[in-house]
Formats: sequence, C-alpha cells, structure tokens
Amino acid sequence: MPMQNSGFGSLQMGSRGPGVAAIQTQLNALLTPSPRLVADGVFGMKTAQAVKMFQQRRGLPADGIVGANTAAALGLTNGGLGGQGGGSGGGGVLQPPRTPPGPPGFVDLSAFNVVIEAIISGFQKVASSLLSWIDSDFVPQVVFDRVEGEINGLVGGLASQLRSITKQAVALGQDPATFVTGRIRDALARSVSSLANLLQPLVGLPVIGGFAARYQGLLRGVMSSVDVTLGTLRGNMQHAQIVATRIAAIFEEIARQIR
Repeated sequence: MPMQNSGFGSLQMGSRGPGVAAIQTQLNALLTPSPRLVADGVFGMKTAQAVKMFQQRRGLPADGIVGANTAAALGLTNGGLGGQGGGSGGGGVLQPPRTPPGPPGFVDLSAFNVVIEAIISGFQKVASSLLSWIDSDFVPQVVFDRVEGEINGLVGGLASQLRSITKQAVALGQDPATFVTGRIRDALARSVSSLANLLQPLVGLPVIGGFAARYQGLLRGVMSSVDVTLGTLRGNMQHAQIVATRIAAIFEEIARQIR
C-alpha cells in the first residue's frame, strides 16, 4: 500500500511535536465518538488507531500515517517546520488554516494566533503531566477513567474556544489587543479552574492526596502569572511572539513541577 508522502513529509507512530498535537486536536473534533486523545504532541498507539479510523471513514488508505491527503482531510496545512523523530522526511508542522482577513472596516486578528497556540500547547502539556501522574496504583481505575475523559474534554474545548477568537470581527476603533486579551482570559480562567476542580476527588486519597492539593494550588496560581503577561499584549506580530514565549514558559514550569 503506498504511503502518503508525495513531498509533504509524513507524521506517524513515534513522531513528536506541535504538528502531532494539531492532528490529535482535529481527530477529537472530527471523529464521532471522539477518541478523546490528549493533545500532547506524542504520536502513540491511540493516535495511530484514531488516524486509521478517520482514514477509513474518509475513504483514504488506512495506514495510520498522516501525509498530505490525510492532513488535508483533517483541515490542516503544512506550516513548514520540521517534526521530531519517527516521520518520513521530517514532516512539516501541521496547523489549522490561517484565518482569512475580515471584511473592510474590521481588524485582522491573525497576529494573535501565535499567543493562542502557545496557550493551547501549554495547557496540553500541563494536562498531559497531570494524567501521567494520576495514572498510578494509588488511583482507582474508575476514578482515573472519569478524570481522564474530563481532562481530555477540557483540552479540546479550550482549543476550540481560543481558536474561534481570531475569527471574530472587531470594529475599527476598538483596541484589538484588549478584545483578544479579554476573551483569552475568560476562556482560560474557566478551563484552569475546571482542571483544578477535577483533582478534588484525589485530595482525600492516601499517599497522593497531599500532592493533589499542591497541584490544585499550582493550577489556581496560573492565572495571576498569565494575566500579567497578557496585560502587556500589543497588536503586532513581534510583540505577540514575545508574549507567546513568556506564556509558554509559565506553562512549562507548571508541567515540570507536576512531573
């Protein structure tokens, strides 16, 4: 069976990076029932199985490899940056299509996409670290299964909410950075609060209860740091990249402390 690798560079079992995270997010959104993948950027067995299911339903060769044809069916584009390991030819980073410019009289918000993607990626890393920690002998399987499903739902829901922000129209005269910042803060605050609340059933468990309470505190402190950084956001690509880098570092530190 031929591999879908006509100059695109495929992503498959063993691949890692933001391109894989984009695939996982799209699979969660497009497959019914959702495979509820953690969008952690690691192309493992569950992701490969979901890719094969998606390919079968779209009439594509079900080889579990995301090449040009499967990427297009997922609604993803090749952003041109190399993935890590496992792919054929170091496939490009897959990204949702760029937001087209709005109608005359409205502001193009696409410059803020880099901040939004940094937040989505950071939230995914924290969620993945939590799931790895929860997956232990000290957590009953029924509790893990419930928490896992709810965490995956939060990850997918936040990604959908944030990516919709730059598709909205902002009238000329309204500060676009203020518009975007307010909506990012609202969506992220709800998701972070929900993520912290999901750990509550673990607080009463022996051995790990103290860790669960500590991680709740870490999560509830995220917004104060993110708020300060978002407060400096301005409406140009260069400054948005600086803010994105700072936000990525905030989430990376939280994920590191959970590991």
